[in-house]
Amino acid sequence: MGRRRRPRGPLAPRAPGRAPAPAAAPVDTVIERLSNDGAGVGRHPDGRVLFVAGTAPGDHVRVRIIEAQRRLLRGEVEELLTPGPGRVEPRCPLVDRCGGCSWQHVDYETQLAAKADIVADALRRIAKLDLEDPVEMVPSPSPYEYRSRARLLVRGGRPGFRAAASRDHVPVDDCPVLAAPLRAALAELAAATRANGEWELALGEPSAAWPDGVRCAPLAEGAEDLELSAGGARVRIVAGGFAQANALLLAALVDAVCAAAGRGAALLELYAGAGFLTLPLARAFERVLAVEAVAPAVERLRSAALEAGLRHVEARAEDAGRFAESPALTAFAPDVVCVDPPRAGLAPEVVTALCRPGPRRLIYLSCDPATLARDLADLHAGRWRVASLCAFDLFPQTPHVETLVRLERGTP
Repeated sequence: MGRRRRPRGPLAPRAPGRAPAPAAAPVDTVIERLSNDGAGVGRHPDGRVLFVAGTAPGDHVRVRIIEAQRRLLRGEVEELLTPGPGRVEPRCPLVDRCGGCSWQHVDYETQLAAKADIVADALRRIAKLDLEDPVEMVPSPSPYEYRSRARLLVRGGRPGFRAAASRDHVPVDDCPVLAAPLRAALAELAAATRANGEWELALGEPSAAWPDGVRCAPLAEGAEDLELSAGGARVRIVAGGFAQANALLLAALVDAVCAAAGRGAALLELYAGAGFLTLPLARAFERVLAVEAVAPAVERLRSAALEAGLRHVEARAEDAGRFAESPALTAFAPDVVCVDPPRAGLAPEVVTALCRPGPRRLIYLSCDPATLARDLADLHAGRWRVASLCAFDLFPQTPHVETLVRLERGTP
C-alpha cells in the first residue's frame, strides 16, 4: 500500500508548560476509542495510553510522539496506514486550522456511540456508578446546519474563528455547522470589509429589531435583544448572553426537562439564565423561584414571565452558592430543584444544601460529563439516587455532550 496523506483534523493542544518529548522513532497503533477531549485513544508499544488527535476508532496510524508523561503520551499522525470504518471526509476545508469541529472526520453514528461511552465512562470512573443500560443518546435531527449561535472575530475587516489551541485568526466565509440563515449572513458579512472586533451571529424569532430573526452585529452594549421561543413564551437574550445553540433540539430538550421535573408545589431553579427553562417549567408549579448571577439576564427573565402571565415566578439576581447558604432557600422550601450549571459544575455550597433534607426531586442538566460525575458522587453520598439519565447531542462534530439526569431521594 502506498503512503496515504495525513488525515485532516485539528491537532491536540500540548499541555501548558510541557516541553515536547525528545525525538523518537514513530510508532504504529490502532485507535480504540475517542476521548472526551476529542482525541483518539490507542496504546504505545510500551503499554502507555496514547492520545492522537484527528483520528477515528479503528484507524491504524503511524504516530510521532510530541509529549511524554509517565502514564500517557500524546502524538501527531504521521501516516494513516488503514482508515477505520467510522472515518469520513470532513465537509469543511478549514477543519485543519479552525478550532471548532474536531470530529468532522468521524461519521455521525460513531460520534453518538462515542459520546454515550464518554458519559458512561465518567460516571463509572468518577461517580462509581455503573448504569444498568447503555446511555440513551438523543441525536440532532441533522449533524450539520444546526448551530443557532456563533461568535466571530473580525480582523483586517475579515470575519473568522480562532485556530485550534491558539488565538490565531482563521478567516472564514462559510461554516457548515451554522443554521442555513446564519450561513447566508456569514457569507454576506465576509463579502465586504467590516469593523474589527467581536461579532455575534445568532438565530431567533423574527422581531422589530431583527425582522428575519438573524442577529449579525458587533458585540457591544446597547445591542437589541434576540428573542427565542420557549414553551410558548418569548425569552429575550442579551447580545453575547448564553443560550443553548442547537436550534433543532431546543424543543426536545425543553420537553425532556419538563417531563423529568413533573408537577409540584414549589420549584427552585439555580443557574436559570434568561429563563429558557424557567418559563416552560413554571406552568407545572404553583410557585417558582429562579436564581441567576447575571443581572441583565434576570431582568429579562422577570419581564418575560410577566408578559407570559406567569406572575407566580420570582427571579433573584444572586450567585447560586451564596443563595444556597442563605435562609431564603429554607424559607422557600422547594419540592423540586432544577440546576443547569456552567462547565465547572455545581458550587460546593449548592451540593451541601441539596444534601440536606427537603426537595424530593432534582433535575440536573450538565454540559460536562466529568463535573457531572463529580457532583453525582457527592449527591449520591447525600442519599440522592439516579432515577433516569439521557444525553442530547447538542454539538455534532465536536466531543461536547449535554446530559439530563433526574434524581430522587433515596431511603436513609
